[in-house]
Amino acid sequence: MMHSPPPAADKLAALFPEPVSGYSYTPSLRIGAALLVLLALGFALTSWFQGLGPSTGAGALILAVSAGMAASGWYIVMGKTTVDASGINQEWIMPKTYRWEEIYRAKLIRLPMNTRLMLNTGRPPFKTVHAGTPELKVAFEKVADLYTRTAALHQQ
Repeated sequence: MMHSPPPAADKLAALFPEPVSGYSYTPSLRIGAALLVLLALGFALTSWFQGLGPSTGAGALILAVSAGMAASGWYIVMGKTTVDASGINQEWIMPKTYRWEEIYRAKLIRLPMNTRLMLNTGRPPFKTVHAGTPELKVAFEKVADLYTRTAALHQQ
């Protein structure tokens, strides 16, 4: 299957002469993540005080899961997404950085609590970046629209 060529990087760069940046997740998701992290840490502390320290198998597992949730939660609560002339960047445990030249397709996915941009870079799996602010949602719509129009022209 042949990929549609990506829109020219200069067209995408022209859409964003100034970077558009904001939180990756909506306020409701950020609050929910913070509450879940606090709940997990509370469970870990309660387990610790009941004698399930890291020297026991269960205690080590509880500690590891709590640490993982805290790391993920940090990026859900504090992570930012930026769309600029060079591409899209989202702060995460492993930073997500995609240059316009490497993105073949972009599809907007609207979910009840979050908007995502699904990216096809030609290498599996599909990548997703998140928009938690109205400004980022508008930027994602512009990107998806340009990719959709380019794909339609390529099929003609």
